[in-house]
Amino acid sequence: MQQVVILGGGLTGLTAAYELAKKGLKPLVLEKEKDLGGLAGYFEHDGFKLEKFYHHIFQSDTAIIDLSKELGLDNNLKFRTSKNAMYYNDKLYNITKPLDILKLPIFTALDRIKLAKALAYLKLSNFESWMEDKSADSWLADEFGENVQKVLFRPLLESKFGRFHTDVPLTWFWARLKFRTVKLGYWDNDGFSLLIEGLKEKIEELGGQVLTGVEVKKVDATNTPIKIETNKKNFETEKLISTLPLAVSFKLIQGFFYEFAKDYLSQPYYHALNLVLLLKEPISSYYWVSLHNLDEEFLAWINHTNLVPAEQYGGLHPVYLANYLPIDDVRFTLNTDQLLKRYEKTLYKIAPDYDPKLIVKKFSFVGPYGQPIVGLNHGEKVAPIETPLENVYLASMSQVYPQDRGTNYAVDLGQKAADTVLKN
Repeated sequence: MQQVVILGGGLTGLTAAYELAKKGLKPLVLEKEKDLGGLAGYFEHDGFKLEKFYHHIFQSDTAIIDLSKELGLDNNLKFRTSKNAMYYNDKLYNITKPLDILKLPIFTALDRIKLAKALAYLKLSNFESWMEDKSADSWLADEFGENVQKVLFRPLLESKFGRFHTDVPLTWFWARLKFRTVKLGYWDNDGFSLLIEGLKEKIEELGGQVLTGVEVKKVDATNTPIKIETNKKNFETEKLISTLPLAVSFKLIQGFFYEFAKDYLSQPYYHALNLVLLLKEPISSYYWVSLHNLDEEFLAWINHTNLVPAEQYGGLHPVYLANYLPIDDVRFTLNTDQLLKRYEKTLYKIAPDYDPKLIVKKFSFVGPYGQPIVGLNHGEKVAPIETPLENVYLASMSQVYPQDRGTNYAVDLGQKAADTVLKN
């Protein structure tokens, strides 16, 4: 019988397993896919590794920075300043620094005064409970003015949360602004794969196991030991941590009371859709470009080698075209070629140097449950790690709040889940 089984081999599951293994337990990680990493997972091409979904970290991301040092990767982690832009009304505007935003010619002098005042307030403020009950969209319009909100922030809320954008609490926006830094971090020579492979290696060195290609079919947590049925073999365990999306956990794990699960089952999600192009030449000097016209085909354009040297990718230039969409969006039904054809309408507008002949290889990836939708007073609706089911623990990305989900908070959540198990 296992001591602890962890469902999911993303950063949260691997971190939890690593923390438990350091304390002398022998955790077993079960991952459905053939590769580890979850939304931080990677693919290989021509000898280099690259994330399926764009990632970087901030200088304030202490959990993942400390983990990187512990794994001996601190020499690989480099923080660099990049150029960023927004695309609005058929024009690119540099928004790399706060001063660049204040100097945008589309704003009036009064817009700039309101913008500077409100940004400073949010950046310097600590969390206050009233933020939970206040719509970010309405508060920002009141404080920044409707013109600034229409141009700068409402498009970001709408592109990320769609029809739910008016209910996103100010808390979420405050945390997004509060903890972000100008310099962005990335691991030279294979990126986030270094963390994922480093965690797996340490877990196994300490006596744990990490299995891939193991799909969990059912979990019976009504009695002790907890019984796990998979496509490969069955397992029994004393304790269970599920890092799967809550809706998936509640479907798989028998024993949860409806009264406990109902509030968390009602939380909607958008799903990530990424098109990755490997280009012979760069097509922009900007790293990150957010699209502020809502009729465009994708919400962000990331030119990876404007943050990381192209030499690490054999001289190629990875470009990400990113989206968060409801699962019934037709774009999820398209193959990679069809998706590119649809996206080219926007790509030709924002990148005049784009030419399909520059493409060496293209990939598309779907990240289910990639963006949990948060509503007003969401803090009251975040599921606890410890559940009413004895020895069953939950650690999904929807439990990250008020910060936006991301790799640093995946690590932090894994550490918290391990701490909770160890205390019990």
